[in-house]
Amino acid sequence: LRLIDLWLARYAEPSAAAHAAVAGLKPMTVVTGGSRGIGLALARRFATAGHDIALVARHADALQAAATMLARERHVTALAIPLDVTDAAAAQRIDAHLAANGFYLDTLINCAGVGLAGPFLSHGEDAIQRLLDVNVEP
Repeated sequence: LRLIDLWLARYAEPSAAAHAAVAGLKPMTVVTGGSRGIGLALARRFATAGHDIALVARHADALQAAATMLARERHVTALAIPLDVTDAAAAQRIDAHLAANGFYLDTLINCAGVGLAGPFLSHGEDAIQRLLDVNVEP
């Protein structure tokens, strides 16, 4: 018995409403920032392990190319969901896209991120706020 199984048995209570919400849907691993870098590398690893994958990122062309590559090379379902994770409706849009394709979010790998280079004072308030929105805000 694994430690997580012991913890879940002690604290988790199955919710009938949660089970009903995903009845008839298949589990999917969702990777934000999945079109390149660490996000794409993690998506490859999960796909290699047989997980169906949904990639989320802002750039639709790179995102679709990554999803197509994963589906072809790893023989899994790979969805591309082009959106900005800082959008207030991002979670609902991801959920709706998954449900429309017969899936529910089973595992979330949050790799979306941005960085800034150079002296802090050289960056405008908007750039700093965007960095905080993507990298820090839930």
